Amino acid sequence: AAAAAGVQRFVHMSSMAVYRDFVGLRRESAPLGPANAYGLGKLLGEQMHQAVAAASDMPYVILRPPCVYGETHAATDWTEIMAKVMRRAPLLPLPMGGDFALSMVHVDSLAAACIAGLTTDSVNAAYNAHDAQDVRIIDIVAIYRRVMGRAPLILPIPAILLDTLTWLPTTLNGGLPLSHRMREGIVSDTTAAARYLAFDAGAHTFLDTFREVLTSHRQAMVRPL
Repeated sequence: AAAAAGVQRFVHMSSMAVYRDFVGLRRESAPLGPANAYGLGKLLGEQMHQAVAAASDMPYVILRPPCVYGETHAATDWTEIMAKVMRRAPLLPLPMGGDFALSMVHVDSLAAACIAGLTTDSVNAAYNAHDAQDVRIIDIVAIYRRVMGRAPLILPIPAILLDTLTWLPTTLNGGLPLSHRMREGIVSDTTAAARYLAFDAGAHTFLDTFREVLTSHRQAMVRPL
């Protein structure tokens, strides 16, 4: 439909979830082969888009972001998701006590990457896009406690228990033990996006934005009617 309408270039929003499970930094050349239905759907979307683009000779750019956050107060915004979890859960069972790295991306940075994808000369390629600063769950809990005055207690899940509980799906998908992946962090590399999309990975951090959103929540709670 896009080709028929005369669209000259397409930016496809995929996900970091398309990569196969492995230990280490995920670069765009890393093996693909997601371990869950969400990642599989994203990978099939990439493949379908590439096939259509090839048939219509339409240049494209694929973006592979992780979790997206901002100051939107939308239910799907990861600042809101994390705030809701912290508010409702008295106890937070976390693999390795939450001491593992996750990549995140601010919605403004991702939007800028989309715009850059429409003008770059480096087309027909996929790019990782996320903040330079990775996030640990224990740091998110610490900020929530600092701003809101309380936070859930963390219940560490030992690596051996984590691997035992996830052994069957991990084995069926041919992946590495979950503790191995989490120990190295679920992170990717944005060197290509910085080079070809002028992607500014340092423009935002999740922890700073989370602190601002929580402060806004706290002020709203004490504001007189």
